[in-house]
Amino acid sequence: MRQGIKFANGDPLDAKAVEYSLRRVIILSKTPAWLLQQFIAKPEDIVATDSYTVTIKLKEKVAPDLFLTVLAFTTSAIVNPKEVETHVSGNDMGSTWLTDHSAGSGPYILAKWDRNSQIVLKANPNYWRGKPAIDTIIIKHVPEPATQRLLLEKGDVDIAFGLTIDLIDQIKDKPGIRVMSYPVLQLAYIGMNVNNKYLSDERVRTAIKYAIDYDGIIKDILRGGAMKVQTIIPYPLLGFNPSTPFYRDINKAKQLLAEAGYANGFEIELAYPAGAHPQEEIAQKIQRDLGDVGIRVVLRPTAASEMYQRYRQQALQMVLAGWGSDYPDPDNNAKAFGNYRIKQLAWRNMWYDNTSADLVERAFRESDRASREALYKQLTEYILQLGPYVVLYQVVQHVAMRTWVENFVPDPSFGTYLHLYKVYKEAVVSR
Repeated sequence: MRQGIKFANGDPLDAKAVEYSLRRVIILSKTPAWLLQQFIAKPEDIVATDSYTVTIKLKEKVAPDLFLTVLAFTTSAIVNPKEVETHVSGNDMGSTWLTDHSAGSGPYILAKWDRNSQIVLKANPNYWRGKPAIDTIIIKHVPEPATQRLLLEKGDVDIAFGLTIDLIDQIKDKPGIRVMSYPVLQLAYIGMNVNNKYLSDERVRTAIKYAIDYDGIIKDILRGGAMKVQTIIPYPLLGFNPSTPFYRDINKAKQLLAEAGYANGFEIELAYPAGAHPQEEIAQKIQRDLGDVGIRVVLRPTAASEMYQRYRQQALQMVLAGWGSDYPDPDNNAKAFGNYRIKQLAWRNMWYDNTSADLVERAFRESDRASREALYKQLTEYILQLGPYVVLYQVVQHVAMRTWVENFVPDPSFGTYLHLYKVYKEAVVSR
């Protein structure tokens, strides 16, 4: 461990604090605890062996990159045991208090959280890299995109995260405003339940892949909000496969359907989140695209909570859905799309493929980075050709900001894990 780090209140951050924080995750066993529990069997397997060394016993051999990536994720954030323990309520180990307070060592301290209004962060004077350039950061809750635009144009806010593509197009060339676009670790896909008599045929699934107008979705509906990706590990993670072999080929799709015995097509249901943009427009386009090859798609707009509940019950025929990586390592997507044994996406689509599942588990344990990358290459090619998915695109997000904002680095995972230490604002003269 790095020596000399202090918590925001000045207490030293040592190995005991790390032991306490990681054990606390496993003891509380809240929803995100699975991130550590997949590697660590019990709290006692995390031990501070001296003031600056922590020994963690893992359940089994795992890829070092994978474990370190998860260890660096927010779930494993180190909290000040002394401060947290003074605010315990029952058996919550300070969780209730931490909802509105911080007890860490990062560049900023949570000063205030007014629900549905704003979050106020104050610079941590004890941050080990030195006090941040900006003393106070205010994160405002502004749900209406048009209001965000007005605030940005007037200079009342410095950065806007929630602008629609129409608003981005309207302001991107305005003086004093710059737009940053970047891919995030989110994929949009169609899941095909192979228990369905039509979708059980590999030729039918391949025909669907050739029937879809991917470029039309990306250019006409998303208009810069996506990049073409057809494999299950997003850019730029280890194992990303840029292969995009599928394109709209109506004749090839019809030929495959005829070979499968469905020259006259068939009827199939496609579920998607009701009222959601751009999913509704994409679902309607998919209906038209598949209709051109004889597949009659019945759209089933469904409340998202109900749709995902039914999806988890293996009760959907086809579904238009998305997957965001829980942590920036290929293992998360590989497990979800490729390993039915963990009962995520492969299981929901009833794709019980042992070749795929075995590759996922081998890559999970592989310690050599090059060998691990080769396994993911093999896995992504296998799923691309045989899997029950049509990966449509990877999401590209846009953030608009005033040109006086410097050193802003976007978050490619969930968009909210921002490293703000180096961000600063130019001196603003009359503009």
